[in-house]
Amino acid sequence: MISLRNGAISVFGEALSAPPTSSQDLSRYRGFQLGTSLPVVAKQLRVKSSEAKAIHERPAVIQELAWQAPFTDSSQRAEFR
Repeated sequence: MISLRNGAISVFGEALSAPPTSSQDLSRYRGFQLGTSLPVVAKQLRVKSSEAKAIHERPAVIQELAWQAPFTDSSQRAEFR
């Protein structure tokens, strides 16, 4: 009984200590790479980089770009469902 319990504990411990089989790349979000320059992101979004608002400046600059998806009619929206 004790050896069965010790065996179960060791199997459970190995399962917990095993590295995850799939992990997300947390440096990417919706096709954008963390740390990408503002002009590159603005070009991808097709907006002017001068429209960016500074959210925070020290110790690092954080800027925000407001973007809305272009209007599409119902026939085009059906393709994305």
